[in-house]
Amino acid sequence: MNATVASPWHIYSQFTPNGGPLPTKITFVSNPLIQIDGASAETGSMKTNHDPYFGVDVKYFSDKVSFVQTIKVKGSVQTELRGNIEYMVCNDSKCLPPVKQPFDIKLQ
Repeated sequence: MNATVASPWHIYSQFTPNGGPLPTKITFVSNPLIQIDGASAETGSMKTNHDPYFGVDVKYFSDKVSFVQTIKVKGSVQTELRGNIEYMVCNDSKCLPPVKQPFDIKLQ
């Protein structure tokens, strides 16, 4: 899943520490034809800065980030990978409310 973030906003890593802004969270709907293999990885230019508003070191992406999940499809069937991605964006002075976006990826 690819995210493009307009300047001056940024989106937070899945690995943002407790006490900070809402980390990006990816959840998957159970599907007996799919095996989720490990945690979702992030590719992009991650930045880490101490945020005085939250009082913790936050990890975030500006411009763009890809969230990559390895899965295994059991057998040669057509199915779907469904779930939600929940995220929050902020700039240097404010944050927008969290967004929960469903996704549905067809697998062949």
